[in-house]
Amino acid sequence: MDKNLLGLLRLRIKRGINLAVRDYVTSDPYIIVTMGRHRLKTRVIKNNLNPEWNEELTLSMTDINEPILLNVYDKDRITRDDPMGDAVVDIKPYVECLKLAPELVKLPDGCALKKVQPSRNNCLATGSCCTWHEGKIIQDMRLKLRNVECGEVVVQIEWIDVPGSKGAYMVVKIIIEMVRMKLAGSDEGIGSVINDLEEPEESVELRMNVVSEPSYPKEKAIEAIETFWQYVEILV
Repeated sequence: MDKNLLGLLRLRIKRGINLAVRDYVTSDPYIIVTMGRHRLKTRVIKNNLNPEWNEELTLSMTDINEPILLNVYDKDRITRDDPMGDAVVDIKPYVECLKLAPELVKLPDGCALKKVQPSRNNCLATGSCCTWHEGKIIQDMRLKLRNVECGEVVVQIEWIDVPGSKGAYMVVKIIIEMVRMKLAGSDEGIGSVINDLEEPEESVELRMNVVSEPSYPKEKAIEAIETFWQYVEILV
């Protein structure tokens, strides 16, 4: 396992909408997803400008700031495949939701966490929402393709924790910080500890670990941290 692995990002490629024509009156579209050295590909759907892929592609995340690029192509047997536009999947708003306190487990299913509007800084065709769904944070996006006359792609992202990944070790970090704060005479709670970690990325990694699936281990992790805090209070 990569020692810098933070976790996995599940990218669901759902469908295309009004894609560009490249073969007389239709196209044979497929999508290539690239992130750093990673390169993943969907299947080709023939003769369809509104294809439904419904495929799940998984990216190993070592840098949450690494751009995720979608390129749509038309498959050709003889000539080079024709480009049909591209879009960037912006996960920054999603990561902001992962920074939320572990109390997310108490939220009702379907609760909206963050609304993102289309802007010059993203490829959104319509508003997108980060949602708490069945113990996980998901975000559906309708992306407007660039460098092409028309076309959109609908995707969904979801974080997956990996046991033993770098994010998991942040639980130890938080416990150490609790001890340090208690010895220093601080009465601040867990949320303050998470927010005040020296490196913002560490806070992100910790929350990715705590907020990830499944829900039962997640609840036990929160319980373990709170129990340890109470134990430190007794000792000190």
